[in-house]
Amino acid sequence: TAVEFALVIGPFLAILFAIMEVALVYFATFSLENATEQAARLIRTGQAQGFSAGDFKTAVCDRVPAFMDCGNDLIVDVRTFPSLSDAANGAPDAVDDDGNMIDGFEQFNAGGGGSIVLVNVYYHWKLFAALPDIGKLLSGGQNSIGLGNLADGSRLITSATVFKNEPFDG
Repeated sequence: TAVEFALVIGPFLAILFAIMEVALVYFATFSLENATEQAARLIRTGQAQGFSAGDFKTAVCDRVPAFMDCGNDLIVDVRTFPSLSDAANGAPDAVDDDGNMIDGFEQFNAGGGGSIVLVNVYYHWKLFAALPDIGKLLSGGQNSIGLGNLADGSRLITSATVFKNEPFDG
């Protein structure tokens, strides 16, 4: 019995930790999407007029769960566009071809009344369990199906919303 237990406990714990990690990533993703929508409403209704990028980042951080560290892991990018078709092209990529975050791509322009605004929020999620990426192992490094999507093995969680500001002064 002890030998059988020793053979089974390793894969069992690996699967258990993988399930918990996936659940946490999905919960963090949902929480970030919710926080982005709520904070973007401040822009849409004109309540964020006079905000800086730091003020908007604080508005997002106030709406995410306490276990998400906003200090260095959250990036906000707010841009205005002349039309919805231009906004469909979105902001530039936050990650380069090597899977590293690009520094300095973010900006903050909330626009005025009637402006078309795209809000992108990025969160650098550090995975708790460093589980092997089975997709990379089986395919020789191609077509990854693991949780990590950055070069350091962590995950970049993104949330975006696009809207037209209400007609307010400013």
